Amino acid sequence: MIYQLLNLLKKKDFSILFIGQFISKMGSSINAIGLSLYVLKFDNPILGMGTLSLLFAIPWIIFGPIAGVFADRYSKKQIIIACDITRGLLSIILFFTQDIVLFYSIVFLMTIFDVIFSPAISSFLPLVVNKDDLESANSIYSGSGELAYLIGPAIGGILVASLGVRVVFVLNSISYILSGISEMFIVSSGYINKDKHEKVSTFLEMKQGFIYAKSHNDIVFIILFFAGISAVLGGIPTLCSNYIVNELGTSEQVYGIFISIKSIGSMIGALLLPKVLSKIKELPVMIWSTGIYGGLYVLFSIWAGIPYYMIIYFSIGVITSFINVTYGIFLQKNVDKEYIGRVFSFDMSLSNFTMITSILFTTFAGNFLGTQNLIIIYATTIVAISLIGLLAMKNLKLDATYKL
Repeated sequence: MIYQLLNLLKKKDFSILFIGQFISKMGSSINAIGLSLYVLKFDNPILGMGTLSLLFAIPWIIFGPIAGVFADRYSKKQIIIACDITRGLLSIILFFTQDIVLFYSIVFLMTIFDVIFSPAISSFLPLVVNKDDLESANSIYSGSGELAYLIGPAIGGILVASLGVRVVFVLNSISYILSGISEMFIVSSGYINKDKHEKVSTFLEMKQGFIYAKSHNDIVFIILFFAGISAVLGGIPTLCSNYIVNELGTSEQVYGIFISIKSIGSMIGALLLPKVLSKIKELPVMIWSTGIYGGLYVLFSIWAGIPYYMIIYFSIGVITSFINVTYGIFLQKNVDKEYIGRVFSFDMSLSNFTMITSILFTTFAGNFLGTQNLIIIYATTIVAISLIGLLAMKNLKLDATYKL
């Protein structure tokens, strides 16, 4: 892995993306724990976390398909620079915000730029590395992010406890702006349709991307699978955060440690994944990992004690990395480059749409059904959907389990 990293870092564009995103993800991870701890102090923390989760999901439904068109039509370099700088400026505004409505509004705006940024950065990586290097590049790229998520929450928990939650918004702003400045030195524009003479409307480009995705059974399968998982997944972070902080009564520092332990698992998972993918193909790894993910949350709901939760969070981190990285690799390998931004955004838009149902149900039913009961319901449903996905994959003959 060290040898692969050194070889990839010799590619200027990849090294800039690697370093820039490490910086911004460090700030984002500190910011995420700051936002969570901010709303968990509300009188109704489940409602507060549910509202925050909705603000993270709704922009994907509204702007996701358009963001995919932009990623395929315009310079990916300019998109990611503009989004990083803008998010940095919005984050510094959070530092001065006192009104809760304005707070939520800024979070909503930042999420819009997250939406625009995501398909651009996801579809940029295949343009700066060779196809044969995609597995290693995604694993290394993801591992750098998990390293940031490892360090960030622990720092965030300490900073919130000692200096207050608002200081993390300043650090997040600095990280985004530094990332945006570093990305200005990327050579590739990330512009796929440079030689395309035909100019079509945004709606028509969205329609073309939809037709392309619909004509590929493996892409349709992945989109529907994750839409089904997201229909129950959205409520789990809200429930677990509330359970750990409020029902267990843990401190900000302990909460940050939990998130850091999960990030350690994710980083290790990213490093292990190329070895796994040398034996098993992406699609079965993705589905099996999702089933295990649900099983781990079943254990979370029935076990008691902080040491057990640390083990579970570590394991969830490993499995989460397997799911996220294999998802990205599969689409990067199997989607034509001129459509990849739209396919990424279609998938994320539909998944966030179904996720909203879970968030809404959790927000309004969490206090009535109980945190642990809802976690069990959601987790067992994820396991069931994963089993259905494995059967469907086998019946549709979408992917062989082992590489030849």
